[in-house]
Amino acid sequence: MWGLFRRKQTSNLSRAPRIPANIPVHFRVAGEFGWNVGKTKNISRSGILFGAGTVIPVNTAVEMQFTAPPDIGPKGGELVVARGKVVRTLMPATSDSQPALAAKFVRFEAVRQKDDW
Repeated sequence: MWGLFRRKQTSNLSRAPRIPANIPVHFRVAGEFGWNVGKTKNISRSGILFGAGTVIPVNTAVEMQFTAPPDIGPKGGELVVARGKVVRTLMPATSDSQPALAAKFVRFEAVRQKDDW
């Protein structure tokens, strides 16, 4: 799924390429019951940036679920279940916008969705 994001072997670590995406993401602090809904801004193999209606402190463990955009690897459209941690909070420039959270993936997997449910 993340074949598009394979790094070239270089002597310095380069930042994983970001792919713009505007898809819903369900997220929550790890272990909480209810889910929040946000909208992705971009995604890479190392993490995700998404608009959120709430601020979650940096270094907080989070759980996320989203449908992989079609232009990410050969299995676009599959549900991605991920764990990560918040690495940055971006506060909005205006009061009518929502904050954005950047989360680093710690673990993720694609889950095949069944059409016959």
